[in-house]
Amino acid sequence: MFGPVVRLIAWGAGSSYISTWAMLFWFMTDGAFIRANPSCDPVLLWDTLAFWSCGEPALAVTLANMINVALALTLWAPAFLAIALNDPAGWVIALPILVTHLVGLPSAAFVALRLGLGLWRLSHFSANLIAGRA
Repeated sequence: MFGPVVRLIAWGAGSSYISTWAMLFWFMTDGAFIRANPSCDPVLLWDTLAFWSCGEPALAVTLANMINVALALTLWAPAFLAIALNDPAGWVIALPILVTHLVGLPSAAFVALRLGLGLWRLSHFSANLIAGRA
């Protein structure tokens, strides 16, 4: 039904979307590598939007940047959309976030369903193999 290029894009977008939510979940539940790092500090934008800025080492800087993207795409997305509704210049930030969710959510569902189907097939194959019917 779909060409191999579309499937590759769907797998990439879906796994990236799932990874973004997983990174946010890790940061919100634990995230001690960033929160306990003395070179990392929260940077407040307005009163409630907090992003992270780190000095050295390079791993902390890279991880903080990835967490900032995850925060912007997930947790702070409603705030950016509300800003865009009041100020047309805010659509520069809100539109990519909106497109990310419009493409990422169905792609993540595709990836989850395909992985679930693969695990289901694997369990039936192994059950048949054990029973001697393969």
